[in-house]
Amino acid sequence: MTEEKTTSFIPKARNTSGRHRAFKYNSFTITGVTIFLLVFLVSAGLFIYEMYLDSRVSAMEAQLPKVDEIFDPEFVKELTVADATIRSSEELLNTRVAPTVIFGLLEDLTAENIYFENFEYSSHQLGGDEGTVVVLEGSAPTFNAVAFQSDVFKNEENIKEATVRNIRLRDGRVLFEATLKMEVKTLLYKENI
Repeated sequence: MTEEKTTSFIPKARNTSGRHRAFKYNSFTITGVTIFLLVFLVSAGLFIYEMYLDSRVSAMEAQLPKVDEIFDPEFVKELTVADATIRSSEELLNTRVAPTVIFGLLEDLTAENIYFENFEYSSHQLGGDEGTVVVLEGSAPTFNAVAFQSDVFKNEENIKEATVRNIRLRDGRVLFEATLKMEVKTLLYKENI
C-alpha cells in the first residue's frame, strides 16, 4: 500500500523555539500611522462640519420668507429714510462752523474800555490749511490798553495767531486793527454744543 501524503496548511506542531515573528514598531511606522489617523480625523471632522453648515444655511433660507413677512416693507423704507436723515445731520454737525462762538470768545477776551466798531469774518481753506480769520477795528483809551489787549489775544489757546496793526491816535482814543487767525475745529458745532 502506498501512503498518500496529504498537504495541510495547519501546523502539526507548535513552534517551541521561542522565536515569534512579531511585528516590529519603529519610529517611522508610529509617525506614519499617527499622521494618517490625524489626517483622517481632521478630514472626517471637516466633512461633518460642512454638512452641519449646509444644514444651517438651508434652515436659514427656509426662515427668510417668514422674516420678510414680519418686517413691513413700508416700515423698513421709513427707517431707511430716518437713518439717512440722522447721518446727514451728524455730518452737518461735524463739519459746520458756529461763528457765534467767536462772539462769546470776544466777549470773554475783550478788556475794559476797549470797543470794537467793525467786525469782518472769513473762513478759508488754502493748501489743506483750514482757518478762520476775524478782523476787528477797535479803539482804546491808551496805547498800553492796546498792548494789553494784544497780549490777551496772543495768550488765548483758541487763537493761532493774533496781530495788532494800524495803530493811530484820533480824538483822544487809540484806534487799532486786530487780525485773529483761528482753527476751524475750535468753532465747530460739535465742539461747542
